[in-house]
Amino acid sequence: MKHLFHFGAALLFGFAGATAVQAQASPLPGADLKKTYDRLLKQIDRIPIYDNHSHATFPDDSDMDAMASPPGESTVLRLRDTNPEFVAAAKALFGYPFDDFKPEHAKWLIDKKKAAEAAGGTAYWNSVLDKMNIETCLANRVALAPYLDPKRFAGFFSSIRSCFLSTITSRPLEMATWACTSRCRKKCCSVT
Repeated sequence: MKHLFHFGAALLFGFAGATAVQAQASPLPGADLKKTYDRLLKQIDRIPIYDNHSHATFPDDSDMDAMASPPGESTVLRLRDTNPEFVAAAKALFGYPFDDFKPEHAKWLIDKKKAAEAAGGTAYWNSVLDKMNIETCLANRVALAPYLDPKRFAGFFSSIRSCFLSTITSRPLEMATWACTSRCRKKCCSVT
């Protein structure tokens, strides 16, 4: 009888808990819910972003601190040139007039970046941050480039940090090799 009472109590609490969880799993929609979300979205969109990791650079910048992929590794789907998000971003940021990145179309974007690099100054990268409502951006670089505004960009050198961390943790040497750029491998890791 005692076991039956415990079973009944557990069953009762189980049903009561399931009902409470179900009630909390869905919002209480009101007639003005869409208006509330739209109003909040406008306020949220005004909040400046702090970007804690970027690779702000021009293609020929040797101080860029990008990690090389291991040989034979394929690119993840989201980073492939065929990702439609890249075309949408290029349209929003630069007025890209095409719907793909075919070589003859991508040349338009490459020429635009080359012109921005040749113009010098910080206007190009500041305009990119402004369009995305980014107030401050950490740039993953060996040194902060003169075309990056130090009031908007802060540089950090992750390769030396990765080499250092690999020596004080139990990570295998192979992982430390890929955590460092080829430039860093020669200078701080003594790994070729």
